[in-house]
Amino acid sequence: NPLQLRDSARVFIASAWEGEGRSSFDMLIGRTTPEKVPDNFGRGGWYGMVFSGLGPAGAAVFTNPFDVAKVRMQLQGEASSGGKKLYKNVFDCISKTLQSEGIEGTQRGLTAAIIREGSKNFFRIGLFEPVLDQLHGTEHRTAPVWKRLVAGGISGAVGAMICNPIEIVKTRLQASSVAVSSVGYQG
Repeated sequence: NPLQLRDSARVFIASAWEGEGRSSFDMLIGRTTPEKVPDNFGRGGWYGMVFSGLGPAGAAVFTNPFDVAKVRMQLQGEASSGGKKLYKNVFDCISKTLQSEGIEGTQRGLTAAIIREGSKNFFRIGLFEPVLDQLHGTEHRTAPVWKRLVAGGISGAVGAMICNPIEIVKTRLQASSVAVSSVGYQG
């Protein structure tokens, strides 16, 4: 009966929130006191900046083949490729690149992609808290929305300015090909 199921769900949720403010997960693992979040949580300083760049840089290894395919599909049909469509979709592009160039073809421009992702997020995410501290100070009050927007805009702009030249290099490397049926920039 749906009504009984709904009522038993209410009882379960209510019992999970009773008592010492513990969640059902806390009760499940036997935690008796709730953990206090440190006051400086999210303020990693240099560590925060480094780790905000390392994660996306590592992810670039897995997303780079799709980025290579995206760049090559955007360039197909250009005058330098004879104006013809070479790929039906992303997976066709990756498959043809693997056949003609091997794994190194699908990972073309990987070094530039790692540098770009790492440095972009190092500045964009890592600079947010230091910039917000300069605008708002380090008191424990929450910063107003306008200060958070300004801090986000500044850190994002710095990341974009630094990464734009790297993006151009990465795109040119990804577009270059040793295959006969190459597209786009081949310099």
